[in-house]
Amino acid sequence: MPAGVFYAIVAYSVYSCGDAIIKGFGQSLSVFEIGFFIALFGLIPAAFAKPAGERWRDSFKLKHPALVHLRSFTGVASSTLVTYAFVTIPFAEAYSLVFMMPLFITVLSVLVLRERVNLMRWAMLALGFAGVMLVVRPGFRELELGHLAALCCAFFGATTTTVLRVIAPTEKRVSLIALPALYLIVVNAILMMPTFVMPSLEQFALLAASGSLVGLGHILLIAATRNAPASQV
Repeated sequence: MPAGVFYAIVAYSVYSCGDAIIKGFGQSLSVFEIGFFIALFGLIPAAFAKPAGERWRDSFKLKHPALVHLRSFTGVASSTLVTYAFVTIPFAEAYSLVFMMPLFITVLSVLVLRERVNLMRWAMLALGFAGVMLVVRPGFRELELGHLAALCCAFFGATTTTVLRVIAPTEKRVSLIALPALYLIVVNAILMMPTFVMPSLEQFALLAASGSLVGLGHILLIAATRNAPASQV
């Protein structure tokens, strides 16, 4: 198994644990407040993952500024949308739609990265799509905004991974970690102000746990895209 694939498996496993904690908040906190604290606590693993030869103050010294900022924007979009989906529709349905992401990534990897995808992988993706339809059952139940949010999250997440595959080998790791976090913190801080509610101590603990897991998953995903094609990740 390629190292990048192993990192991806662990990354998505860690992400799912953090996501499950988010589901537990329901609508007691706003989507933006949850996003703010998760982004803030997501910096905890980053403090231990910084390469010895890099400095945080060099985060804005970019080789591909447009792509790095695009990746940060799509990261904010996917994070906000998936949080909304988790707190508004059943977890299994949200996750099923989010896992349309491999299909989107594979299509983008062929169109943008010119990667070759064999017939077996296309067949597995088709099987995965059939599984999504089985869980969500469109046409047999009323679809909500949360379903659309989860589907859009899958697209933005696929764009994030595809762009990351392009820039990860050449950009500093501090840039790949710090800039998306900065986007998330600033955007969510502004949007959460009108409805801000001070979390309880228990909620703070859960936000810290979820944020740390999401932050760790992000670092592992960066490592994955450095070591394997996007379609495999």
